[in-house]
Amino acid sequence: MLSRALPALILAVTLAACGNVELVIIERLAPGGGVRGDGGSGTTARPQLDVLVRIESDGLGFNPGDIMRVLVNGIDRTGDVVMGGNYALLRLDPAPVGVDQFVELFEREGPVRDSFTYMPAPFVGPTITDAAPTAGPPGTPVTITGTGFSAGALRVWFGGIEATTITGSTDTTISVVVPDGALPGPIYVQVGADAAEGLIGFQVQDDAGEPIPFPVTDNLPLLFGVYPARGTVETPLRIIGFNFRGQGRDEDDDDIAEIFDSILPLINGRFSSRIFGIETIEIAGVSVHTAFAVVFPTTSSGTGTFRLRNDSRGTQTPELPFTVEDPE
Repeated sequence: MLSRALPALILAVTLAACGNVELVIIERLAPGGGVRGDGGSGTTARPQLDVLVRIESDGLGFNPGDIMRVLVNGIDRTGDVVMGGNYALLRLDPAPVGVDQFVELFEREGPVRDSFTYMPAPFVGPTITDAAPTAGPPGTPVTITGTGFSAGALRVWFGGIEATTITGSTDTTISVVVPDGALPGPIYVQVGADAAEGLIGFQVQDDAGEPIPFPVTDNLPLLFGVYPARGTVETPLRIIGFNFRGQGRDEDDDDIAEIFDSILPLINGRFSSRIFGIETIEIAGVSVHTAFAVVFPTTSSGTGTFRLRNDSRGTQTPELPFTVEDPE
């Protein structure tokens, strides 16, 4: 996991169009290479660069481009910033290992406010790379392949439903049985307190070999996975599931609050940041949602759970394990 051992860098920015704005960089890679706080070795590097910025403002209605501009190796990546409430998150695909990446943060069209160079390092956390078979009814034996499976206790979910029977495992394989009630969607694996990276789908079938219909509901979100499965306050999280927009929300509505207020993440029993950056992706023949959230400062630390709640209906998903760590 990424450590928050170094103090956050605070950038004071004043924009007439947006009121008084302060950008606080919460997460970034350390200058000189590696992940911040790991001594530069990069041994715990995640496969994507996260730059999380908290936006503290007395202005309303701003967009990332109104406040800041981000360049990576001279290429404008402002369009890759996603917004959620007072957070802006830059998510970049993995860069070539061993090739320096230079990140610059600007105040709109003004001078650079911060910059840093990092050297991408190999990701060594648990991963999922394949499954065989990728379709079948409940009770089907499945072999999941990947890496790092011997690093801790194993738990496996099929479409958000946890498997009760794991018949064997090595560092690179897991033998598991598809549970009753499994839903079509991604296979999710946790190794100890870590979520395995990778999206591998499984199409659940009935006894006749026909695909089980994907449940569509207007009031209950579905939760399939959360990456990472542990982190300190203000860790950016990627969530996989369905029906993140909630009852009666217009997906084309420009009012972010109206779109996202209905479905909220609960971490260790307390509400976290609203869901943001919702996208639709295809997994195992069904359309599911991927989105982001942030571990909120009011969330209690320690071993706990992550779930989603439709606050307007009072319904919530089953829990996934999640650990909020204290800063080092």
